[in-house]
Amino acid sequence: MKKLLIGLSALGIALLSNAAPVVQAAPQVDARISARTPAFEPARCMFPLPPGASEGPRLECGYLSVPELHSNPSGPKIKLAVAILKSDSASPKDDPLVMLQGGPGGSTIDTYAGLLLLINPFRNDRDVILFDQRGTLYSKPALTCKELRELSDRTLDQKLSLEESSKLAADAMAACRDRLKAEGVNLAAFNSLENAADVEALRVALSYEKINLYGVSYGTLLALHVMRDFPGGLRSVILDAVVPTNLNYVTQTPQSADRVFTEFFAACAKDATCNKNYPNLEKTFFDLVQQLNDKPARVQLTNGETSAQSNAQIDGNGLINLLFQALYASDLHPILPQAITDAAAGNTELLAGIQSLFAFDDSMSIGMHYSVVCAEDADFKESDIDTSDIRLELRELQKQGALDYLKICPAWGVKDLGASIDAPVTSDIPTLVLNGQLDPITPPAFGQTAAEGLRNSYAFTFPGGGHGQLNFTNTCATSMVREFLDDPTLQPDDTCVATNKPAFSPPTEIASVSFMNVVNNILTGKRSLAPALLMGGGLSFLLTLLLVWPIAWLVRLLRNKPGDHRPGTRISRWLVVLLLVAVVAFVIWLGVILFGMFQNQQLILTTFGIPAQQVGVFVLPLLVLGLTVLMGLCLLVAW
Repeated sequence: MKKLLIGLSALGIALLSNAAPVVQAAPQVDARISARTPAFEPARCMFPLPPGASEGPRLECGYLSVPELHSNPSGPKIKLAVAILKSDSASPKDDPLVMLQGGPGGSTIDTYAGLLLLINPFRNDRDVILFDQRGTLYSKPALTCKELRELSDRTLDQKLSLEESSKLAADAMAACRDRLKAEGVNLAAFNSLENAADVEALRVALSYEKINLYGVSYGTLLALHVMRDFPGGLRSVILDAVVPTNLNYVTQTPQSADRVFTEFFAACAKDATCNKNYPNLEKTFFDLVQQLNDKPARVQLTNGETSAQSNAQIDGNGLINLLFQALYASDLHPILPQAITDAAAGNTELLAGIQSLFAFDDSMSIGMHYSVVCAEDADFKESDIDTSDIRLELRELQKQGALDYLKICPAWGVKDLGASIDAPVTSDIPTLVLNGQLDPITPPAFGQTAAEGLRNSYAFTFPGGGHGQLNFTNTCATSMVREFLDDPTLQPDDTCVATNKPAFSPPTEIASVSFMNVVNNILTGKRSLAPALLMGGGLSFLLTLLLVWPIAWLVRLLRNKPGDHRPGTRISRWLVVLLLVAVVAFVIWLGVILFGMFQNQQLILTTFGIPAQQVGVFVLPLLVLGLTVLMGLCLLVAW
């Protein structure tokens, strides 16, 4: 499949300028924010809630009203979506954890709300606050670009050159720009300085004296700006997958990509399981790149939320881009060697499953992304993009990705903020710096650069980590963050970091099961109505049969009423027993499968299905359905 070179996974960046002066406007903005006390307006939660979660004392949502431009507090206002996950403690600590998502353009609420309402290791003693940064998904206005989604849908099954993709993407962004401006959006109001002032406004509006700030990806760059502009409100900061203010991510992406490919293939070669099952993985991969550039593979992608399927092509450049994107997610690392090897052998099912995870994601606000990047990072020249020392296969693709900013940003029409925004941040605020050795976009060196000016910082690199360590499956990072929050003046215990090595799973034939997608969407709150109604209605009917009938039988027994010996009734009793056995067997069998996949670092495969040799487990739900229908017929007969 072709690659639209528009930086969908890009982070906020800044040009290298070590001699730049520190921004001077922030103290005035700080005083204005404190003087006017920003307004927080309670509202219904703007996102789908996972099972068991409900609005009330433990979950409050609303909108924070802030000036479009903080330098003009009496001017137009925008609204920032906020979700407050209240602590489980009766006497919580008074310094909440505020989370900042990356992008720029990513939605904090969409990323974290569903997960943290199910599993939240931080709510035991403090509130957790999620807010969508200005211009992102649930805030108003949201700078989403439907034109880009329409372009992707139109060209998914086309083989396009890099130049063709670049031109089409630029045209789509121009159309998005025109629409947003016609809707009254001031594109110049969406940048890291205004964004940092929003964080301070949130703290003031919710009446917290101090907050703990967690940022991931672009969120780390935003957190650094808050540290520089509004240090008084910060108790501690956690920087995860760091973007320093004084480095240019765009021009360094070619080197970052080449570095992580080297690290990934070397990790496989050093791992006994990976090297045994996937020898010469690097050669296999780049041979496949050449093969797919000559003749793209036709695959079928599945939208995980709607189950709709789309035909697509994957060419060699698309494969490079897919591996680069997949390395962001540590949970995907174990299955990537199998996906590559299977595709080289002609089986692209697993590869298509991974591609489906990225192809249909509409949570990114691309307009906000370009407003930030074009204002802060697009003043480089083509000669600043050096690809001479990276793999030949990556050069053209990586250079074109950076050049696209030089094509789109002049047309986006926002003013460059100047060199002052790129000054390195110096601070005494306690800071925990987390990096991943297999991070494709923010290498460990970025974290080390940021930490140079943070005098009370503790920096750690996870050997098997991708982009972002606090993913809640990394128990080591979670425990370190919790320990740091308990006392930011002490270095957290890092003995577990060395054990976080790259892990690879053995080959496993996967049977696609759409049922797993339905379950996953329901658990995370991203459910479409039809599957939810179907499953909910079926379960309700089944529970009625399994619970009400035994109770009715018990009542009849206690009242010494004679048993009902009609044929339908007698048969239904045995059907109830069979139903119970089938349901219990299904739960136990599925649990054993999931535990085995967990043990083999394969739990992520449940996104696509289950091991083919275990597909028989889904005979049991069909049996339950058949028995339920028979019970319904017995009810009619007995009636």
